[in-house]
Amino acid sequence: MTIRGDNGPRRSFDADGGEDATGAASELLMTLEKEYLPPRELARTAVLLIDPYNDLLDSQGKAWPAIADVAADVGLLANLKGVVEEARTSGLCIVYLPKRSVPRNGAYLTPSQRAAADASWFVRGSWGAEWFPDLAPRAGDIIASERVAVGAFAGTDLGLQLRALDIVRLVVVGGIANEALEATARAAVDQGFHVTLVRDATAAANWDAMRATLEANAPHCAHQVIGTREFYDALACARLALRSVGR
Repeated sequence: MTIRGDNGPRRSFDADGGEDATGAASELLMTLEKEYLPPRELARTAVLLIDPYNDLLDSQGKAWPAIADVAADVGLLANLKGVVEEARTSGLCIVYLPKRSVPRNGAYLTPSQRAAADASWFVRGSWGAEWFPDLAPRAGDIIASERVAVGAFAGTDLGLQLRALDIVRLVVVGGIANEALEATARAAVDQGFHVTLVRDATAAANWDAMRATLEANAPHCAHQVIGTREFYDALACARLALRSVGR
């Protein structure tokens, strides 16, 4: 599986294609129903955006050095922005998953939690805990309650908000791949959601950690792993198919 940035040319499916495009739309719709982004379930699909904070995504952030090399390799910032923009264009729900620093006096902190606490990642009221400007929430986006846990479901209202919106499919991006992203994906699968991971819209401290999540562990915490280009193309196909059949 190739994980590095999926930045090849994107196909365009939105141009008017006349009779040929319309004639193919029904077949395309039926095909996509069995693929990773069924058009009829666009309204029941949400993008979960993990920890889009200055600390994680800005070059001056406290957590940025931990992921900088892999983030540069995959084109993380551009890909996260692209995923969110394309999702909004297609009417998908964008759900922000906020996190706050782990208390330093917490009992039984793991080495990773201790390191994050000692480095003061995501401290409430700090610049580092503000939204990264290019990925700040907009009107209509959903913001789950804050978490201290690694995964975004434990101790938050995320599950309740998704159920209230009748969301059944999740596209999980952002965060650190082998930490918050994997933990959130595993919990989502356990709760009965369909989970898609976007391999070049997350990062980790090194490539071993990326491969552990996106290759070795993916069959246990997600239904599929795709690249950003596949995600863009699937959304464009779905929009065309739905428009062409009058939905």
